[in-house]
Formats: sequence, structure tokens, C-alpha cells
Amino acid sequence: MKDLTEIRPEHQSDLAVVISDKAIQALEHQRVQLQKFVTGQLKKGINGDYAQIPGTPKPSLLKPGAEKLANIFKLGNRVVKSDKDIDHKSNFAMFTYAVEIFHIPSGRAIAQCEGSANSHEKKFKERKIYEYNNGKRIEKGYEPTPIADILNTLQKMAQKRAFVGAVINAVGASDFFTQDVEEFAASKNQAEPQANQSGELSEKQLKRLFAICNAQGWSHEQTKQYMTRAFGVESSRDLNRQTYDLLINVIEKSSFEDAIGEVDEK
Repeated sequence: MKDLTEIRPEHQSDLAVVISDKAIQALEHQRVQLQKFVTGQLKKGINGDYAQIPGTPKPSLLKPGAEKLANIFKLGNRVVKSDKDIDHKSNFAMFTYAVEIFHIPSGRAIAQCEGSANSHEKKFKERKIYEYNNGKRIEKGYEPTPIADILNTLQKMAQKRAFVGAVINAVGASDFFTQDVEEFAASKNQAEPQANQSGELSEKQLKRLFAICNAQGWSHEQTKQYMTRAFGVESSRDLNRQTYDLLINVIEKSSFEDAIGEVDEK
């Protein structure tokens, strides 16, 4: 029986990857260009391309910003795996997607990320319930959110999480962005509506809002649904001056279907 001899490289450096000065310079150049693009072309803000959440070290990349980065780097994306678990009896739903990013000119796969969303997440699990007494809205507590009302939202959220994470990995932008705190921002807007900083809206302002809704073909229920998704309020009387102006701007420029779709994708 022959002896088994362990074969080792003569020098440890024999297994090391040789990185040329040219490769290092190319990497540095790419990072500089990426930073220029982020600061010069991407719009900051929760309704823009990325958002800085107070108390977090890095901005959160949003879907519009990820799409712009993919475009500038000539990247495409495809779903390589998907799964769903929908149980109406237990009121639970979960969607999972794996998105692969590839270089369009060469077709070479570059990065992959998996994202999921489920109905037991804090932002989806419950919704507030109200009753009206003598024209005043009174909060009565919370009720479980029927999954039938949020299936499309959960599906889009899972797809978005996978896509944004894959883009960050593909372009090497993890030093600039995260995606995790983006969900915190959206959840905070929905679960904890901000106090009315400018005081209650006047009756004249409310009438103007209703008139614009009617003129643009937005029903009362559609307006209520959009306010809940976008601003975390169910009554126009809970809007502050900033959200009032934002709502009117959206209604004047977009159909309900386009507006609610953009909110779900954020």
C-alpha cells in the first residue's frame, strides 16, 4: 500500500490571487463614478430614489433608485425562484422571490438576492378600526388585516425587496446604501401617523380637496385607501399641511391605479 503524501504548495502565495494595479485603479474609478451618480442624479427623499432615516448610518435605497442604477450599469433582472404560502383559514400569506441581476450586453449573471414578505409583519398584521360619533372619528382599536386585502401588496413587496437587494450587490453599493431600514420608514408612516404639525385643515381646504377628487375621478373610497397606504391616515381631517399638499399633487397628476401602484412599489 502506497503512503498517502500531502501535497502542499511550495509557497503560500502560490494560491493567492494576483491583483494588478490596473484592476485596483479600475475599481477605484468605478467607486468614484458611482458616488458621483448617486449624489448628482439620484433624488433624496422617501418619495425619491433613496432616503436617509434618522438614527441610521446609511441611506436606504428605494426601488426607483435601484432601477436607475440598473439602467446606468446596463443590468437586467429576472426571477429565478418564487414561492408562496396562502392560508385563508389561518389568515396568513407569504411570498418569496429570488431575483438574479445580469449584464445585458454579455448576458453574464452578476448577483442574486432573495426577498420575502408575509402578513405577520408588523406593518401588515393589524389595521386600525374607527367609529364615528356625532361627526367625530373615534379610534376603537385594531383588527387583524384580512389577507385578501393585501395579497397583491405582499407579492410586490417581496419582489421589490429581492430586486433592490440584488442591485445593491451587483453594483457594489453596500457601502452607500442599505435596504432594510426602508421598510421601517414605510411601516412608521403607516402605523404611527405623524401629529398634525400645522393644525387642523380648514373646511375650505377640505372642500377644495373633495372638489379636486371629483374632478379627477377619484372616489371617496379610493382617496381613503390612498391616504391610508401613503400617509397612514384614514380621514382627510388627519392630514397635515404637508401631506395635504402631497395628496392634491398626486390626485391632479395621476390616476388612482397609477398612484396606488407607486405606493405599493415604494
